[in-house]
Amino acid sequence: MKIDFSVSVAFVPEWRGNTKLPAKEQIKMDLEVLELGALMELVDSFTNAGLRHEENTENMDVSAMQPILDKFAGILPTHVKNMKGLYDSSGKAVSIEDVAKYPVFLNLGVEMLMKLAEISSPSDDDVKN
Repeated sequence: MKIDFSVSVAFVPEWRGNTKLPAKEQIKMDLEVLELGALMELVDSFTNAGLRHEENTENMDVSAMQPILDKFAGILPTHVKNMKGLYDSSGKAVSIEDVAKYPVFLNLGVEMLMKLAEISSPSDDDVKN
């Protein structure tokens, strides 16, 4: 039986209008699906922070974000691969470790985490069965 599953998914974040840029200027990366335990922990952190799908962190209380921030350093560097197109003001490529570390990238990191949760979750049909 063939199922709709891939261990790695290409991703172009919407952060700061990225998807409206010409393709060659966009931030792009590959996301590797989370293992079951990591997925459950991530979903719990979103729930504990009161964050729902398609929301961002701009209006969230800092203390409410702590469960999400706890996941940044552990999940992003191990599940985001081949990130391209993001540079600092000097033209140096920004690494995924930088995204996980610096506050300027908070909403980008949350978008990545939410997409990781989405691609790692079972489909609605799988949940029903």
